[in-house]
Amino acid sequence: MRSTAMFLKGLVFAAAIFMCNVISAQDVVIQDSSDQVTKEEVPSEANSAYAHWDYTSIGIGGGLDYGGLFGVNFTQYLGEPFGLFGGVGYNMDKLGYNLGVKLRLHQMFDCKKSAPFLVAMYGYNAVAVIQNSGGGMEKSKTFYGPTYGIGFDYRSTAASTSYWTFSILFPVRSSAVHDYFEEHDATETFSLPFAISIGYRISLN
Repeated sequence: MRSTAMFLKGLVFAAAIFMCNVISAQDVVIQDSSDQVTKEEVPSEANSAYAHWDYTSIGIGGGLDYGGLFGVNFTQYLGEPFGLFGGVGYNMDKLGYNLGVKLRLHQMFDCKKSAPFLVAMYGYNAVAVIQNSGGGMEKSKTFYGPTYGIGFDYRSTAASTSYWTFSILFPVRSSAVHDYFEEHDATETFSLPFAISIGYRISLN
């Protein structure tokens, strides 16, 4: 199980770096008649966007960093490349939350339209969904703990003020989670060793 998680981490990170390189390569314009290669001319208002992405943003999406199946996430950067975030959403039991840090790596790999990142958070990372005979879910339970992950942000142009974000997350769950599932014959919602997060963000700079 652990080797599978490590493989998935490496696979997603490699895919993020690959996308960074492929997308960045699109900035190079085909040689002109004089065989001189020039760079795509970036509008003056986008120059600062090449140095950083957003300092403050809000997003909607689904995943642990959004608090559940659907939620919102607010992120504030203290300065490139470190950011703090909080997410809250519905997790099929109640409102779930996560608070964490995000580290962007786009400057390390000279990325302009995509930004690989690492993320760590604490909050809800598992939920047991239990329906009783009356259709209620009184015994459903949300569990809390740390979660780590990797992913990448993607914007269509360097001047975009909105972008997509994708990540694969690896929750660290205690034995109490598995024990509760077995004790109550619960539906093991999000019981895989990893979780997927997808969201759409808007810069508030």
